[in-house]
Amino acid sequence: VQHILKAARDLLAIINHELGEGGPSADRIDDALEATAPCDVLYIEDDPVNFTLVERILEFRPELKLMHARSGGSGVEMAQVNHPKLILLDLNLPDMHGSEVLRQLQQEPATATVPVVVLSADATPSQIERLLTAGARNYLTKPFDIDPFLAVVDEMVA
Repeated sequence: VQHILKAARDLLAIINHELGEGGPSADRIDDALEATAPCDVLYIEDDPVNFTLVERILEFRPELKLMHARSGGSGVEMAQVNHPKLILLDLNLPDMHGSEVLRQLQQEPATATVPVVVLSADATPSQIERLLTAGARNYLTKPFDIDPFLAVVDEMVA
């Protein structure tokens, strides 16, 4: 899969160079190719900096395969196809609120039992309670400490 991804990126770069114009972005090709690969952790997050932070932290768990969805809709679709062991969910997504993503995940038989951990800067007690009541297994506020984060991940994917 990694060789195919690299070949697709290389081919896209050549095509874009030859055409001298924009085409499908490398991110869209990555999303399409990743859509069929199995994963352990799916992180639904539109901010690349936040994703990179979690990606770096999860390097402490090299056995875990991490995937990235940049919107709520693509996250729901990827979860249905890839059957992750854990979903990390941001709340402020470009296409829908994370609570709607959680609701959709809870309604689908293929994803209803996958644990969802919310990662959000919103530390409002009522928001936390509402999402935990709606089915989130845990709620971690950003910025979060590495060791407790890894403990939650370990607990959920075990």
